Amino acid sequence: MRCYSVDVFSPIPKYANRCLVFCGELPLSDGEMQRRARESGLSETAFIAGRGETFRLRIFSPVREMGSCIHATLAALYVFRRFLGAVDNACLLLNDRKIGGGLAANGVELGVATLGADKIFSKSARHEFPSIGPHKAQWSAATASGNRRLMLEQRTRREVESVDARRIAALDTRYDDVESYFFYAPINRDRTRFYGRMFAPKLGIPEDPVNGNSCLALFSKERLARAGLDEIEVVQNTRARLVVRGNARGATIQAQCHLVSSHYSPLY
Repeated sequence: MRCYSVDVFSPIPKYANRCLVFCGELPLSDGEMQRRARESGLSETAFIAGRGETFRLRIFSPVREMGSCIHATLAALYVFRRFLGAVDNACLLLNDRKIGGGLAANGVELGVATLGADKIFSKSARHEFPSIGPHKAQWSAATASGNRRLMLEQRTRREVESVDARRIAALDTRYDDVESYFFYAPINRDRTRFYGRMFAPKLGIPEDPVNGNSCLALFSKERLARAGLDEIEVVQNTRARLVVRGNARGATIQAQCHLVSSHYSPLY
């Protein structure tokens, strides 16, 4: 089995979100994948298994398997297209669905579905979460696991920067159906550029350096309010940037990907 270490969203290691991508013809056991994800110390770890025309992707956080993760999917797609030597018509599947996209300048482009109005809940009233702290607006989006991604708009970037990860972890036990928390603020007048931070204690992720699913949820919500919107940029972790382009039918995530290292990883 080969292991690839990939920096996603930035060429500068301290600003990127690193992902390990393990590749082999045969899948590892669930327990072995979870063990490797836990020991990696990263937000997510990807596993690709297959040969010929069909490969399957599975993604694990330090504590459980994930039904969706844009960060790990970008890293896996980058490795799949650049290093695995797959035949032209080979496909990479996640949850039995083909992953759309491919190599682009300095990284990859990933095709994703935008969230419809049925997946975005504006009735997440402020009084539901009185301990989170002051915020300008609050709503939530459905996650792949059927839980909620709590989205909290702040007035300024400084307010987002001041959010304490330890406080979020302490409050997290009160909200059983909240899988993650994304604090964000617009940083230009026309609301096409944002600054954000994401926390997911339940997934074993105190703070995710860069989170693609939260950015997709934000794009989907903004587009429901403004039909002409076709692009947003979200700045995270100071210099890492994620661009979402799309319409009501779907979107494209563009991200830089850089190979850090690769090595043989023995099976135990």
